[in-house]
Amino acid sequence: MSLINNLSRLPVYIGAGVISGVVSWAGEYFLPNVTWVINIYPGFILGLAIYLVHSGGKFSFNVKTFLPLLILITASVVGWRLAVEIGYEYGSPMRFTAAGALGGLSVAVGLIWVWSVRTSKAIFLLLVILTVAGAFGGWFFKTVHGASPASTDDALWTSLLLVEWQVILFVAIWFARQIVKTGK
Repeated sequence: MSLINNLSRLPVYIGAGVISGVVSWAGEYFLPNVTWVINIYPGFILGLAIYLVHSGGKFSFNVKTFLPLLILITASVVGWRLAVEIGYEYGSPMRFTAAGALGGLSVAVGLIWVWSVRTSKAIFLLLVILTVAGAFGGWFFKTVHGASPASTDDALWTSLLLVEWQVILFVAIWFARQIVKTGK
């Protein structure tokens, strides 16, 4: 695939980041107030969105498609929980950066398997690209919105966090897809 064709897919990745961020944020308004549902929902949506972008929006119910979906959702849910419970909680003074890095790292671990990444150089590249992108997303959000008027409106603040971070992550996934050599 030529670079022009690959570049033409970038808006799909950006759009997936926006949509998954908005759907993750909107969940608090329609989900039942059940702790375990609220704890996994944003990661579930992110993993599903990554899978749909990766598969070109195609899904059929078989082991070949279900296992990558399950891995991406699991990696994203684990990343979400690590980001909140460890990165944000203990990452002071750079809580958002630490949380974003953990989220990106976890997604990268899931993509290693889904993309059949085989070489240590490719694994290292994927881990670095997505971890740095996740950290950058957290830092960017805190830098832009840390003291902005948006920080006083919890709903707006949360939506900006989820959308901005997920768009940055999806752009990084697109970029990694261009340079990381896979076994496929």
